[in-house]
Parts: sequence; C-alpha cells; structure tokens
Amino acid sequence: MVNKIQYQKSSSIKLFIGLIISAFIAIGVNAQTVDKTRQLDLLVRLDHAKSMIQSEDYTESQRILHGVLTQLRDERKAVFSQFFPKGNAASATGLDDVSHHAHSLDPLSDDSLDILFSAQYSDTNNDHQYSVDINMVRNDPEIDEIAMVIQKPSLIETLDTVAIVKIQDRYTGVEEYYSEEKYHEINLILEEKVLLNIVANGIVDRQHLLKFCDQIQLDDLVRELN
Repeated sequence: MVNKIQYQKSSSIKLFIGLIISAFIAIGVNAQTVDKTRQLDLLVRLDHAKSMIQSEDYTESQRILHGVLTQLRDERKAVFSQFFPKGNAASATGLDDVSHHAHSLDPLSDDSLDILFSAQYSDTNNDHQYSVDINMVRNDPEIDEIAMVIQKPSLIETLDTVAIVKIQDRYTGVEEYYSEEKYHEINLILEEKVLLNIVANGIVDRQHLLKFCDQIQLDDLVRELN
C-alpha cells in the first residue's frame, strides 16, 4: 500500500513537471523578455502547485496551474504584439489597431497546431472600409506547401493570382491577390516552423498591405522565435 501511494505521488510530480515544461514550450516566448518580477511570481506559484500535488490536493493544484497558464498566455500576447504596427505606425497605413488576441494554452491538448498570436486591424477611412487580420501559427500544415512554392516558383507560373513576394527586401513569401473580391493574402515562413499569415479584406490597392508589412518588426520577431 505504501509503495502504491509513493508511486501515485511520483506519477503526480512527473505530471506536474511535464505540464510546466509543456506550458513554457507552448508559450513560445523567450524567457529574457519576461519581467524578472513576474517570472519570480510564476515560479513561486508553480512551487505552490507542486506542494499541492505532493499533498494530493489535485483540485487546488489544478486551479493554480490554470492561473499560471493564463498568465503565460498574457505574457505571450504582450511580447508578440510589440512587433506589429500600433499607434502612429498603424495610422500611417490607414488602419486603427482594433484588437490583439493570444489563444489559450493547453499543454495537454493533442492538437499540434499552435496559434501563437493573432490580431485584427480596421480602416480609419469610412469611404474605403477594409481590415487586416494577422495569424501567427506554429506547426501549420500549410508551411510545407508554401515552402515548396518558394523553392520552386515554377509551380505557380500559370497562376495569375499567386506570386512570390519580397517583404522588407529580405523575407520571401507567397502572395495571393483577387482584385474583384478585394482580397489580399501574404504568407511568410519564419524560422522554418512558424507561419505568419496576413490577410486584407476590402482592400483596393495591394500597396496598402505591402506598406503594412513593412511596418512589422520582422527581424526582432524572428530573434524572439529563436
């Protein structure tokens, strides 16, 4: 009986460690970017959760871990949002910063698709309403397909609506533009594992989206993903 109890405690601690490792992997944020005070707070709360697991108070440990994951989600949102246009930079492209989103972190999920960050911008000109949506996704199945198109541009030579595009003279992506539908999409692959999907709806001039892309701090974003 004693051995069984010890085994259960050992298994619980292993589960706890797995949860935390998964949580920090899931956040996708460089630890150096997180304020040291908040980092210490996270560690204290994790230590408390460990104590609750050791005392077999799984309900309380789950509550603590849920709070930690919520904070990690907020940290991730704050870190990634700084690399995208806001304030005057967004206004310069004719857009208002509407909302940023950081999707929930679920380290126990079997879904390998991880939406790191998403945001939506809308226009400031009521005469030409349009919006720009950003989604940054890790392990997206489309990454391989887009990478193949970038490596072999001949695959899209016969397509009038798809082309290879260069952003900030350094990053190569795939662009789709449908003038009648006023739909414009650009996909970039960052660090071979993250898809940056940028979609404009209601856009009249494709230069608007290209100008928006120039405002993204791509070099800093890539360094953060390393």
